[in-house]
Amino acid sequence: MGPEEDRRPERADATRPGLVMRGLPYLRVGFPWVGLTVLALLSLPGAPGSMARAWGRIHVNESDLAPGDVLFRRGRSLVSRAVLAVDGHGEYSHVGLVALAAGRAWVLHATPPEQPDIAGGVIAEPLALFLATDRASAAAVYRPRDRQAARAAERVAWGYVRGHLRFDDDFDLVSSDRLYCTELVWKAYLSAGVDLEAGVPGPRGRYLLPGRLEESPQLERFRVFQEEVGYP
Repeated sequence: MGPEEDRRPERADATRPGLVMRGLPYLRVGFPWVGLTVLALLSLPGAPGSMARAWGRIHVNESDLAPGDVLFRRGRSLVSRAVLAVDGHGEYSHVGLVALAAGRAWVLHATPPEQPDIAGGVIAEPLALFLATDRASAAAVYRPRDRQAARAAERVAWGYVRGHLRFDDDFDLVSSDRLYCTELVWKAYLSAGVDLEAGVPGPRGRYLLPGRLEESPQLERFRVFQEEVGYP
């Protein structure tokens, strides 16, 4: 099953990143405590305009990636900074699952709507778009210890894309017809027989934040990428 069959190009081009978004429209849905954190961040020196200076590119060699790798991304927006502040111990604000198809690396992830007329949901994006300059300031690949489960999780995540699952703006881990970013990765692996959740209580109990997946004993950090300022 390849991207021609599984993804909707118009959504991949029109929809912006998951928890990492520009501006405040995202605060209308889910994570109500993130809104308060954003308001606090607005008073920090240099917020938000200074984040747009001297941006670099994240360069990842696609040949280093394997099906089912977990790809974390640190965004540039206020909401991204808020997620990091609430998470406390996490280094990244968004996450997706790596898939290989048609000779390319894709990222399968769940994204909320950026605007009222642009639908969110589970999409497949080329790696370069997921790590575009305006969307990522750092990234990391975590590799599952169980490679068979990784391939199975990739297949499950493609099923989420084909099913056009909506973004879970209630951030409810119980619902099965909607997903948010960490929920997608966790449930794909759970369906493959591996529980990535590290069992460390989160700051808001029922929410699964990216830092929880970073701590999973089922994953090991494989590569870390920083932006390369002045990258051609």
